Amino acid sequence: MSSLKERIEDLEKQVKNNKKDFFKVIKQFKYYKTIAIDCKKGEKKSVKLIRINEGFAILGEIKGDFSSEKDRAWLKRENGNWYLKARSGNGEIRVNALVFKYPRKS
Repeated sequence: MSSLKERIEDLEKQVKNNKKDFFKVIKQFKYYKTIAIDCKKGEKKSVKLIRINEGFAILGEIKGDFSSEKDRAWLKRENGNWYLKARSGNGEIRVNALVFKYPRKS
């Protein structure tokens, strides 16, 4: 049985080598939830999504003015978790992340 790290590395290689496209690879994982952040002018927000060893997240929809250098939306791995983070400068922004769980091997 291969470790979770080995399975992830294999999937990354398959995508990189165009053996499988990204969406075919994603279908191997179980969709878990979508989480959104709304930031008003000058706000900074962060929300924990999932433990790194349980799954991963991808950015979904990103909306807003993004007219300021301070307007940002990103995913971050921190303290063993995935986080969705956003910061607004001059206007409002909305961002969401799609969260997936790794398949469990029996």
